[in-house]
Amino acid sequence: PLDWACVTCTIIGVGKNITRNKYIFDDGVRRKVSHINAYLVDGSDVIVCKRNSPLAKLPKMQGGNQPREGGHLMLTDIEKCDLVNEDQRVAEFIRPLMGSNEFIKGTRRWCIWITDDNLEKANAIPIIANRIKKVYEHRATGNSVERSFSRVPHKFVTTRTGKKSQIIIPIVSSDRREYIPIGILPTSVVVTSKAYSIFDGEPYILGLLTSRMHMIWVRAVSGRLGTGFSYSSNICWNTFPLPELSETQIQELNELSLQLLSVREEYPNLSISDLYDPDEMPLPLREQHNKIDTLVDSFFGEKVFLSDEDRLQVLFEKYEKLVEFSDA
Repeated sequence: PLDWACVTCTIIGVGKNITRNKYIFDDGVRRKVSHINAYLVDGSDVIVCKRNSPLAKLPKMQGGNQPREGGHLMLTDIEKCDLVNEDQRVAEFIRPLMGSNEFIKGTRRWCIWITDDNLEKANAIPIIANRIKKVYEHRATGNSVERSFSRVPHKFVTTRTGKKSQIIIPIVSSDRREYIPIGILPTSVVVTSKAYSIFDGEPYILGLLTSRMHMIWVRAVSGRLGTGFSYSSNICWNTFPLPELSETQIQELNELSLQLLSVREEYPNLSISDLYDPDEMPLPLREQHNKIDTLVDSFFGEKVFLSDEDRLQVLFEKYEKLVEFSDA
């Protein structure tokens, strides 16, 4: 018997008689509503559509770097140590590599990162030159995208990094967590295509992304991988209906976001996964998130939100207005 199997069900009642009372049931609570839209929310029949750029005044979120190198430029901890022990010159070309899994679980991975400027120097190291040759062979016999990059076998298909910092947003995260774990990384880290990045974003962007308001939006509009969230920049970030912020509001959220990072640093022996386990989340971290949530809530008006349903209703109202304004 499959004792470990888990099934998530959503039960939706559909009928022709639209005059009857309508109810939304959530966590055993029945709530009478006037209308139920496609997102099972008491609101108008709005459909959130993908966008290529943010609807609000927000920085661009991009996918991480695509390797497509057959595994010859990516290294485990052991492989990295073996290469450096074989030839110390290799160390100059090795950088930390991080996708969703590595960031959340604290797994250490590395990559060989060569630019056009230092290619000649890298090729002078036999064990690196051999790996570059293998990448060429892999791409030369690969699909059309890989073949088009066979002329640059020394580097990933995409090579994006920030100048000062980069915010990492995991593509996949468990729905058990109250917040998607999101962080700020130094530019020495190479973010893979298994995560999104915002390059050189101000700290307040971290606060927005980890706020309850954004999480509620993600829960409503994102795709799913099993029961977990499948984050998409086009549907989760670019559609987030954030009102225009004042300099004072940005500064306040900047400070709270930096404090959030400081609180995390008080637990150096815990991975991000441990810190954001809903059953184990340290109280100071939860309290800091509550401060961010309260501030971000205030960006959406003077109303005190009594429930997540109230927040979501306001989010959809803001979304409709922003879309109407952007299309005008």
